[in-house]
Amino acid sequence: MKQKMLLLTTELPYPLQSGGKVKTWNMISHLAKDWDITMVCPLKESDTEHLETFTAQAPIKALHTSELQVPRTAINLLKSYALGIPLNVFRTRTIDLARQVDEIIDNFDWVLIDHYEAFQFVPKRMMTQKNRSTKLVYHAHNAYHLFWSRYAKTTPSVAEKLVCHLEHWRVRAHEKSVCANADLCFAAPNDILSLAAIGCDKSKFRETLHLGDDNNLELPELNVENTRPKLCYVGLLSWEPNVQGLLWFIAKVWPDLKKFVPELQLDIAGKNPDVRLTAAVANSPGIRLLGFVDDLEDLYKDSRIAICPLLFGSGIKVKVANAMARGLPIVTTPVGAEGLAVKHGQHLMICNHETSTIASILTLLEHDEIWTRLSRQSRLLMAERYTWRALFIQMNKEITALLGKDHCSDLVYLS
Repeated sequence: MKQKMLLLTTELPYPLQSGGKVKTWNMISHLAKDWDITMVCPLKESDTEHLETFTAQAPIKALHTSELQVPRTAINLLKSYALGIPLNVFRTRTIDLARQVDEIIDNFDWVLIDHYEAFQFVPKRMMTQKNRSTKLVYHAHNAYHLFWSRYAKTTPSVAEKLVCHLEHWRVRAHEKSVCANADLCFAAPNDILSLAAIGCDKSKFRETLHLGDDNNLELPELNVENTRPKLCYVGLLSWEPNVQGLLWFIAKVWPDLKKFVPELQLDIAGKNPDVRLTAAVANSPGIRLLGFVDDLEDLYKDSRIAICPLLFGSGIKVKVANAMARGLPIVTTPVGAEGLAVKHGQHLMICNHETSTIASILTLLEHDEIWTRLSRQSRLLMAERYTWRALFIQMNKEITALLGKDHCSDLVYLS
């Protein structure tokens, strides 16, 4: 008989339009083989449109939801200040879901808190229980305080810098509280270091990774001769790090690239493009906004290079992992490459500024042998170290050890 697991998350992990949703969906798919999962999540933005499809496909036993639409506005920021909680925690706040969790949480062997904002749904009474039977496991998608401190360095606005610094300290305190109250924490290696640096107990942490679609590893190798002089980008186009990175690339890199390679194109795939991005593309010949692309295979096969020009953010970037697994050479920044055991010039190109970005792209456009080396070496690395199968075998071992019970069927079906 399967044990019972309660999953608290911040949004419906479907459709798979972001790295966070990809990770949560894969966790559900794998953990459901060993545990009966009840999921709790608010329904944000267009989540209600996809609810029926999700429940038909997701291997969960029950789902508790509550509709929630709290936009990122100045008024809601002030409300979050009044309540003394970070903005994104406020935007995920729903008393209805907190009540539902309080009524059912004692029926579960363990609780997986997916994203730091979801910890607010855990009843406060559980924080004071000694030797509680229901274990709390925190799954960190990022070290979010780092996101805000990096954002502050990129914006020229004094007001935005102030808001970012305040959010940095508020999120930092919230993340420390979540880690202090959890029995076990999962985070990417670079995020573990960041969270330990602010005082979180490193002994509670176990490594996890945020991977892409490792089915890409089963597809045939790409051939440089079948590509065109075209770059591609894949990502959620309303997410501020993605928006600012692309705006920087379009303003600082693209004009010089077009001088060297007039026929060069850039295809940008992703939903909900920010108005600033739409305006920048409209004034930049050779760039297209494709909207959401469900199957990326044609885009990958037709492109010479993927780009990920992130200036700030945290955690492992799924868009980078996806391109590497497919064997499409990618040019990114140190922020885009963090969390992965990669080397510049061997697995991908890592560039600190526009000059090196331009040089790396031109190198991959002009030298087929370098392109082929990166394509093959990136796939080899992803196959050896970054697959969902290996990740969840280890995750199940850690959870089994926490529960202190002989529960290892996962090692049978995955081995």
